[in-house]
This record gives sequence, C-alpha cells and structure tokens, in this order.
Amino acid sequence: MSTFQVKLPGRFDFSFHGSFSEQSKAGLENDSYKLLVLDFASVAYLDSSALGMIIMLQKKCNKSGKSLKIINAHGTADALLRLANIDQMVVIE
Repeated sequence: MSTFQVKLPGRFDFSFHGSFSEQSKAGLENDSYKLLVLDFASVAYLDSSALGMIIMLQKKCNKSGKSLKIINAHGTADALLRLANIDQMVVIE
C-alpha cells in the first residue's frame, strides 16, 4: 500500500492550517496513495483546531476511499488525542 506522510510541527494549531490543507490535498488527490499518515513525532502541543483538522481529514479520506493513521504520538499530544476520542475514528500507533 502506497503511503503519503504529513509531517507535523511541534505546535500543531490553527497557524499550521494552510500547510496542513496543502499537504493533505496532495495526498488525497494522488490515486497512488491509499494511506495518509500523520507523523506526530515532533508534536508537543495541539489545540482544538488541530483536532478539527484531523476529523475533517478523516472524513475526506473516507470519501475518497483512503485510510488515515496517526504515528509517533506521545506525551500530552497522545493523551489529548485519546481524551478527544480521536482513537475511535483514526488508528493511533
């Protein structure tokens, strides 16, 4: 399965929205990618807008027949993802 990876910044908030949308669009529009991966290795902070971006991307992936996965989430970022029940919608590894 061909994978498209989105690198996230240390501070994943609304200021990253433009870059997130641009990167995600590239992965969604390329039919050779079946899996989009959000790499949380650098993320130390995320806010509600980041959670919203993840949820919207999951919906877009579902619509286009692609899967979404989160990798390398740790610490507070991992705890927030799980508290917001993102793990019920997206595989978190």
